Amino acid sequence: MLYLLVMKYFGRLLKKKYSLKQLKFPIFLLLILEVVAIVAWSSSPGLYPKVQKGYLVKDGTKFIIFWQNDQKEHGVVALEGLQPALKFAHDELELEVGSMPLDLHPIESLWLKTNVSSYSVYWKTLDSAFLNRLTFASKEDAKAYQEFMRLGAYSPSPIGHSLALLPIKKN
Repeated sequence: MLYLLVMKYFGRLLKKKYSLKQLKFPIFLLLILEVVAIVAWSSSPGLYPKVQKGYLVKDGTKFIIFWQNDQKEHGVVALEGLQPALKFAHDELELEVGSMPLDLHPIESLWLKTNVSSYSVYWKTLDSAFLNRLTFASKEDAKAYQEFMRLGAYSPSPIGHSLALLPIKKN
């Protein structure tokens, strides 16, 4: 609707001869409309390359999300807390924690231990002799991480022990 009004206005302007001083407002209006169109176009979903996979890694008190898109470009962001990291992955990258299609690193044993001021998730994979541990300040984060691992989301990543982030299944 706005586009038609602007085009009608400029159609009238083109029929008459105007000085540059008289055309300042219409040119300014076109510039503003162009900026609005560019911002609206760049923020529309589907403009950015689709993210194919990602990893969620705990590093101290931060949770790091590392991802790769269709064009093999990488991105990384560090967030405070597991829930904000999962929300970012879901809302911004359209990824969710999921089990890997091929369970290349099956977990032999997995348990949660309550310490004095923290909670630790321990696990051992079948293909390694090492016992792994991650420590959490929040019991909810530790339980959630443990449950994701139990469901098959554990995946060694280029930046450490991680949970696999896969595209959201849309039904």
